[in-house]
Amino acid sequence: MSDKKVRIAFSSFPDFSGNSKALYEAIVKRNIKEFELVWLIKDKKVCDTLNEKGIKSFWEKDENFLDEYHKAKIVFLTHDDYINDKIDGQILISLWHGIGPKKSGFALHTQRDEMFIEKFSKAIDFMVAPSEFGLATFAYVFGVDIYSFLIYPQPRYEYLRISDGKKNLSKLLNTDVNKYKKIIMYSPTFRTGLSQINGELSKDNIINIKKYDENNLYEFLKKNNYLLVVKLHPSEESKINIPSDCENIRIIKDADMLNNFITINEVLNAADLLITDYSSIYIDYINLLRPILFINTDIDKYESDRGIIYDSNFWFPGPSVNDYDCLTKEITNLFNNEQYYKKEREDFNRLLNNNAELSNDKIIDEILLSGELFDKDKRTTLRMQNQLLKMEIKKLEEEKDKLIAQNNEIQQQSDKYFKELEAIHYSRSYKMVQKVKKILKKDGKKD
Repeated sequence: MSDKKVRIAFSSFPDFSGNSKALYEAIVKRNIKEFELVWLIKDKKVCDTLNEKGIKSFWEKDENFLDEYHKAKIVFLTHDDYINDKIDGQILISLWHGIGPKKSGFALHTQRDEMFIEKFSKAIDFMVAPSEFGLATFAYVFGVDIYSFLIYPQPRYEYLRISDGKKNLSKLLNTDVNKYKKIIMYSPTFRTGLSQINGELSKDNIINIKKYDENNLYEFLKKNNYLLVVKLHPSEESKINIPSDCENIRIIKDADMLNNFITINEVLNAADLLITDYSSIYIDYINLLRPILFINTDIDKYESDRGIIYDSNFWFPGPSVNDYDCLTKEITNLFNNEQYYKKEREDFNRLLNNNAELSNDKIIDEILLSGELFDKDKRTTLRMQNQLLKMEIKKLEEEKDKLIAQNNEIQQQSDKYFKELEAIHYSRSYKMVQKVKKILKKDGKKD
């Protein structure tokens, strides 16, 4: 690496959040002098605030934005921002914003999504996946070459290890959450997006469940001294009637999170139990191996409208409920029995997250500090070597199949020969010939 600082740019939606924010903060903590870190920002207010905090940021509508963007050697993205403005020599790395059961990209089989994926897969140089399973899923969804994948934990997983979730949650809610015996977080997926309605959303039912009884829910939470924290998708905060007169139900507003620069993963480890549906949030949370409960009230309609990758039963390492009585019963079961769905959580986490070490040090050391990503010729050579290796493996497998086929044919011929020999040996004609031979032999001796 040369003495000149390498500019690394970060982008996310919302601004300064998710995987990009987590990785950025991990690099800052390491105080690596070789890098210049900058942010590409959509919101002018956020851009100004970040610059005031000493975080170098560029607003996308500034006239010099593209010039500053093009100075970046590496760009980390959580979505598809600025991929159309990429120039030769830049390295775009997609950290994406989660892996989960919802269909997206090529899996949706829509012209709109296929056009987006075609552009995305051409622009992205590398994509981070949390496991081999994640690699296969992302390759299917995004059409990215498998040799472009880097298998590391999602950067935001580190927040689960280092964040003081209860302190952050207390700040957002303006109350001390330590006074509650248990904290339950409810965070569903969005149902109004991609220019369509996915599943069914109840406007008067905060947890989108059948036989909902608001008073009974209040009493259940108060009796057990539980706090129910609700985090809705920002596009749906205004579409649901949120109760305001219950101390045991509190809402995390997206605006409050943005104003405090606190992301959901920085409060997630405060929860003793997560309730969700088809949101990818539980793929993060399951790293903690804590209980998860799934609400599947509209699963049939959701599968029909949006769809779930693979089989829906695979995705839920916890009880699924669709009415209020089952909800409170399963919450009690999960809190009172540590073994309840424990193995399912462990197996699922092993598959999805490789039992990830919740640290970004490997990403920094092996992706950024190794220098391999800065050498375009080396990257091209590595890809060619990978491709040649793949072809060699395929050739060896074909040779192996031929040898197996030849061996099978020889074995079949051998078996056939011995069966025919055995049949001759035990036939009447064979026995008669043997008797004649014996008689002739005796007669020859007499002469």
